[in-house]
Amino acid sequence: MGIIEPSPDLAYQDFLRGAKALIRQQRAKLSQSLDFDAAGLTPIINEYRQKLRLIKHIQNSVLQLNCGFCLMGRQYQLTLGENEYFLDLLFYHRFLKCLVAIELKTGRFRPEYAGKMDFYLEVLNDRERAPDDNPSIGIILCAEKDRLEVEFSLKSTANPIGVATYQLHPQVPEEYQGMLPTNEDWQRLLASALPEEDENE
Repeated sequence: MGIIEPSPDLAYQDFLRGAKALIRQQRAKLSQSLDFDAAGLTPIINEYRQKLRLIKHIQNSVLQLNCGFCLMGRQYQLTLGENEYFLDLLFYHRFLKCLVAIELKTGRFRPEYAGKMDFYLEVLNDRERAPDDNPSIGIILCAEKDRLEVEFSLKSTANPIGVATYQLHPQVPEEYQGMLPTNEDWQRLLASALPEEDENE
């Protein structure tokens, strides 16, 4: 009577089950060991999430203007030597024939933002701009700004940079209430869009 060898398929399934169980254990340990509140990271994480939502909203708003903007990338990577930099949004404007870089700041304008944008535009003009394109334009969007501070910050920049503010509305204005989906509508939509979790995983 010969020895019965286990099926390769069964061995593979056992391996997968063991690997998934190990991953679940590691995730549980990691979530227990990371206390974002104690480390003071919760406000930073919340600000980052808010910024990502705002970037997506601005991207969609600019594209819906339908006036020549073409999206080149979100968190667009620029490389200079060994260093990498990331622009919040980069567009190409077909009619102006230039790159348009947008940086979003969740707080008030700071003078160093102008220097950083000027640097990004120099890199774009040197590394990304086509020979027949016009110089790149930078736009810094902030929650607040001081006119004099902006004016003095932009005096010495070599590239065209604009600074604008945006407003967040915590509530829908009265004239739009009833026309937009409610929170419950969004939750139902999200629930229907997400795949059901596989309990066997």
